[in-house]
Amino acid sequence: MLKILVVDDNTIKQQKLTEIFLSIDGIKEEDIFVAPDIINAKRELLNQEFDLLILDIQIPNRFNQVAKQDGGITFFARVDDF
Repeated sequence: MLKILVVDDNTIKQQKLTEIFLSIDGIKEEDIFVAPDIINAKRELLNQEFDLLILDIQIPNRFNQVAKQDGGITFFARVDDF
């Protein structure tokens, strides 16, 4: 089982990525986790391990905030801290 975390604030991209992953044999809906912001992504990473991280570069700290231009890069640089 491959566990995937998608971090993106765009619901259309979230849905497209989920559809693509579900078209791959062996990947089920319960294997795909979506976080719309950095706060939720941190929470997911603290609660479980993932095999694959798909990360938007421009992502907000919290949902409904303006996306930070380098939010994803800053988050990725700190992933080892979680």
